[in-house]
Amino acid sequence: MRFLALATLAQFAMVSAYAQPADLEVGQVWAFEGAPQADAVITIRLLERSGEDMVAHISVGPVPLRKTADGALVGGQIAHMPFDVNVLKASLKEIVGHTDEGSDLFKQGYAEWVSADGGVFTISPRQAIEYIYEVIGATERVEE
Repeated sequence: MRFLALATLAQFAMVSAYAQPADLEVGQVWAFEGAPQADAVITIRLLERSGEDMVAHISVGPVPLRKTADGALVGGQIAHMPFDVNVLKASLKEIVGHTDEGSDLFKQGYAEWVSADGGVFTISPRQAIEYIYEVIGATERVEE
């Protein structure tokens, strides 16, 4: 019986060592469902309360953002995207890194969002990125 209790405790400790989407922290870098290319990741830049809701401000990249003259999509980064935390969590797969590096582009995008009294995405990151593709005229998906 004692062995079973120790094995169960060890198993719990191993599972707890892996970060779950419920454990969002600034600086985490996540793989996510529906990424436009295999190496695209979400970086958590800021977590804040907005009324009753929690908002995760993220950067996404690399993502193909514009077409060249020959129609090829060229990569870049979406510097600021605000998401309802619960919606974002549903798309996160696993932590793939951590960064303490700030982003001037994120700060600029966040400041513009604040001054415009911007909204929050309540759709998945995949859907939000596809919406951006539609707006900028880069509607093809690069990878599934």
